[in-house]
Amino acid sequence: MNIYFRTNYNTKVGIGNFMRITMLAEQLQRNNECTIILDKEIDRHKFKNYNLKFDYLYNNFKEFRSQKLDAEKFVMKIKKNSIIFIDDYRLGNEWEKIISKKSKKLIAI
Repeated sequence: MNIYFRTNYNTKVGIGNFMRITMLAEQLQRNNECTIILDKEIDRHKFKNYNLKFDYLYNNFKEFRSQKLDAEKFVMKIKKNSIIFIDDYRLGNEWEKIISKKSKKLIAI
């Protein structure tokens, strides 16, 4: 099963979200293919102990602008009928409606 995680993390916000997601992904990756999708690339040296797959929606020049645009970018990164975990305070009902059309199950934390 393909499982994707969507969260926000940078030096100012999201460390709790990021830690929750990484712990969950580490447990689920034993029997599934797990990918954590963040806004931007993280400093891998800080998290070198994680044996997880990361992907990113934005480059250094673009940032989150709206739920709709974020969902459209996210949908292009995932496989159909995947399980999606979301732990991001910026994403709500509008994002979930778009994503739920392509996912098997959407779980908000």
